Amino acid sequence: MLPGSRPVKFRKIDAVLLAGIGLLLLLVFGRGGPVLNYHWKWASLPRFFLRWDEVAAQWVPNLLLSGLLATIRLTIWGSVVSLVGGVAVGMMRLSPALGLRLIGLTFVEAIRNVPPLVFVFIVYFFLSTQIVSALGLEPALHNLGPVSSRLIGVLFCPPEQLVSFLPGVLALGLFSAAYVAEIVRAGIQSIDRGQWEASKTLGLSRTRTLRHVVLPQALGRMWGPLSNEFILLLKFSSLASLVSVPELTFQAYQVGVTTRGMFEVWIVVGAIYFLLSAGLATLFRHLELRSRKSSGSMGV
Repeated sequence: MLPGSRPVKFRKIDAVLLAGIGLLLLLVFGRGGPVLNYHWKWASLPRFFLRWDEVAAQWVPNLLLSGLLATIRLTIWGSVVSLVGGVAVGMMRLSPALGLRLIGLTFVEAIRNVPPLVFVFIVYFFLSTQIVSALGLEPALHNLGPVSSRLIGVLFCPPEQLVSFLPGVLALGLFSAAYVAEIVRAGIQSIDRGQWEASKTLGLSRTRTLRHVVLPQALGRMWGPLSNEFILLLKFSSLASLVSVPELTFQAYQVGVTTRGMFEVWIVVGAIYFLLSAGLATLFRHLELRSRKSSGSMGV
């Protein structure tokens, strides 16, 4: 049990709900096959996680595992872009300078009022046709040495997929940054104005007040919304499949077509997304409790 959490009480209604869920699963998996005239093909899925490479004489990731790794990398790098961009824009929204506030407001409103899929397409086609071509990235990637190629493959993706991967990361990160900016703004503004005035009386600058007084208190209130935003980013990473990024959803479709076992593939993929999301939620809950405990020890 996490520190500060309440003990879980198991009630009769919980037993009824669990029994109902179990019965539903039994009907789906036990009776669903005969009713739908469908034969489950679970045995065909494990080989799509790992395969034996005859040349390297070792096990290597197959479609589903490589897609999972791509999804994790998309989420990590997208979260970095989201957090850095969101904090920067959030601070612009709170700046005393009118110009910075207008830039921050324009960024947030422009992105929040565009569907995520449309935004992914805009960023992808703009970067692919304009910036990537102007930088000459594709020829440079073809001339990479083996060490550089391996490093890029571990940190990002295989070099030949980088032209699609980078716009995908940037699109997901910038879209999420608009929401993170509002979380940062609301978290800072939720701190009582008296904290700012007291710090000013003590001679602290605005930057030092923000760093040592306001942010430690605001973080405890931000972790919950931030966890929700990063979980959404994880799930939105599936949109990158539409711009040829071979993440989990993209690879799952290939496996489903190959095995003709769409039900099994999407059930497994749904379970993987659930486990990843639950893991993120648990991590952020732990960070939230630690932050609140730290704020409490400061006498806040």
